[in-house]
Amino acid sequence: MSYTYNYGNEGKPLADFSYVAETCVFAEGKERPYFYQNGGALPNGGLAVGYSSSPARLDSRHSQGMNMAFYDGHVKWVRNTNVGQTRANP
Repeated sequence: MSYTYNYGNEGKPLADFSYVAETCVFAEGKERPYFYQNGGALPNGGLAVGYSSSPARLDSRHSQGMNMAFYDGHVKWVRNTNVGQTRANP
């Protein structure tokens, strides 16, 4: 698998998102084509991207990090230790 999508936000209109630049829609992954919002709670509310029940769903294939795409359209590299600080829900 090359990429995985944010299953928890499927079908939600963009107008429901307060943090489009901080909420991940796609990430590099393997095993399954989706990931869950089971990360820890964030200081400003919401949940972080989690590695779901299987740590293999997100893939740190680029220098101990991964490329992540966000709802505002930008893509950035995120170190695997910082993935849990990336928003998974609006």
